[in-house]
Amino acid sequence: MDFMKRPADDCATTPAHHRLGPLTRVGGRWLVGDHEGPAHLEFTEVGVVPWAADRPGAVLLWSRFMQLGLHVTPDAYTGSKGYAFLTLGKAPLGLTGPHLEAMVRHPYEFWTGRFSHHLRRYRPAEIRLAGELIQQTVKAGQAQRLGERDWLDGAGPAHAAHPGARPPGGRRAGAGVSGWPAGRCGSCRTARPANGPAQRISRRSTAATARNGRAAG
Repeated sequence: MDFMKRPADDCATTPAHHRLGPLTRVGGRWLVGDHEGPAHLEFTEVGVVPWAADRPGAVLLWSRFMQLGLHVTPDAYTGSKGYAFLTLGKAPLGLTGPHLEAMVRHPYEFWTGRFSHHLRRYRPAEIRLAGELIQQTVKAGQAQRLGERDWLDGAGPAHAAHPGARPPGGRRAGAGVSGWPAGRCGSCRTARPANGPAQRISRRSTAATARNGRAAG
């Protein structure tokens, strides 16, 4: 299968509407973490593939996921092992570092998928949106959606870059999962959610930023 090949970026820089915190589209694939770092995770059609030292690990099938959560800090340093040692283990992520944490079935066990933080800083709103997207999709019993590239193209990143946009006439262009109805992103022609949890979170974040700006003025 094609996930046996190391992902290669298809552009010099990933467009903002093709990334949401650590969740990034690279070479037509959706990855969690920096693929140029020591480790990252790939969302494939069959499940999550952990990568380490440019080599893919065993696939964790989507059908096994019961819960899935994202754990990452805005900047790379405060989520690193070095920072954890300096703070005597009191760092936000402890010694684990950035990771996805899941409860899986058959057999029932906890699973941790570690990944490398990108050099760029993640905005808190991006982290929250990515976490909600991943968590709510699995909670809805449709974890396999995260492995559908076309669906994931519009499930969050496109919206994050255009939080105020609406489909023409305010109508929904399609349906997503758990309140993630799809719209259309004019800049990249990919679907985006119209009025799901991510949009409501983003609207609250935008409103808070505006209030803070007025207060500062």
